[in-house]
Amino acid sequence: MLLAVPAYVIRLGPQRIRLYPGVSRVGRDSLCEIQLTDESVSRRHATIRVDEEGAKLSDDASRNGVRVNGEKIRGAHLLHDGDKIRVGTVEMQFEVEDEATDAGLFGAGTRPLPRPGSGEPDPLAALSPREREVLARLARGEAHRDIAEALDVSTKTIETYRARIGEKLGVKGRADLVRLALQAGLLSPDR
Repeated sequence: MLLAVPAYVIRLGPQRIRLYPGVSRVGRDSLCEIQLTDESVSRRHATIRVDEEGAKLSDDASRNGVRVNGEKIRGAHLLHDGDKIRVGTVEMQFEVEDEATDAGLFGAGTRPLPRPGSGEPDPLAALSPREREVLARLARGEAHRDIAEALDVSTKTIETYRARIGEKLGVKGRADLVRLALQAGLLSPDR
């Protein structure tokens, strides 16, 4: 049975950033899922929480605030299709798209991987630079402990990155991660 489940997207210029269930942080920090490099954006500027009720945007006590359709928000603000979001001086648009799924449950099911060269955007566009780095290291076969040591973080942090990468890309096993890293050009076949 196919059900229409909304897909939430942030449009940032030509880039489309898919929002998945859970929390996506917005800011300059490399740990943010939506990383913005503009100096008007705080390190951890805002949070978007996606759950059964929809997508809610919150200001994380940023210095330049968050605006939706020109109005400064306070507390959690439920986003609607077409809302214009301004984080510092960076402008984005929130969009809701219909997506068919046979899962029947919010957040369940897997997402197909785009095929490179088919005119699709970068399959790793949803990943932050740090998540890309962790993905490349995982795909090369490095152990969580070794990655944690190299990046000066805890093993638990690497496990969290691994889970978030899998959730964002709709993959579960290391073999799928390796295949995706190869397709995206993070690895060469001879490595």
